[in-house]
Amino acid sequence: MMIFILLCALFAEIIWTIAGFWSSSILLPLLSQMMDFQNVLLLVAIYHIFWNGSRLFYFYKHIHTKIVLLFWIPSILLTIVGAHYSSQIDQQILKFSLGCVLFIFALYSLFRPSWRIQPSKFFGIIGWGLSGFTAGLIGTGWVLRWAFLTSFGLQKEVYIGTIALIALIVDVTRIPLYLSYGYLDAQFLLLIPPLFLVALLGSYIGKQIIQIIPSNTLRSIILVGIMILSCMMIWQNW
Repeated sequence: MMIFILLCALFAEIIWTIAGFWSSSILLPLLSQMMDFQNVLLLVAIYHIFWNGSRLFYFYKHIHTKIVLLFWIPSILLTIVGAHYSSQIDQQILKFSLGCVLFIFALYSLFRPSWRIQPSKFFGIIGWGLSGFTAGLIGTGWVLRWAFLTSFGLQKEVYIGTIALIALIVDVTRIPLYLSYGYLDAQFLLLIPPLFLVALLGSYIGKQIIQIIPSNTLRSIILVGIMILSCMMIWQNW
């Protein structure tokens, strides 16, 4: 199982590098097929620490400080609420909810790739708060985070640095809560160091693939894959 988890993490990192989809879109549905969902929540959150930390290392000079200061409070507060309820709600319901969120995202992105939300402080606070809540509850809030942050029309470097910092804040908030609820089995602690190396290797492989296959083609294939995985989660937890 350990090798399978590392391979899933490697695959997810490659997908992120190629198409820009948050690794949780791949890791959560894949790992939840074989592991307790609470273990998956914490393991993916730890992986995100390495993942977002590496991006901050390269893009910290491009962080949009004003956006971070505006949205970090609702993100943290609702992350705490979501993480709390993740221990109260049945895992089958959480998996079903995750499948629905990923399916809607993939379907809409496939047929409306140019869709954008109108930028405003109000929608930003609502969106980032909800992204924190879903991150704490079902392990992924990047769909909402991505939708609201792209509406501000940031340059690529600014976007990466800003979203990485807020995502890191969310992960640092939810991990202690998950640990206090006893989410991670001791056997999975050995995976933490290799996950860092997997993140680096996945980025390298992804960059090589981009040079061979057009990114738009890969993006469509990956969206279909996410739809299939999400349908499996919905069906299994109906």
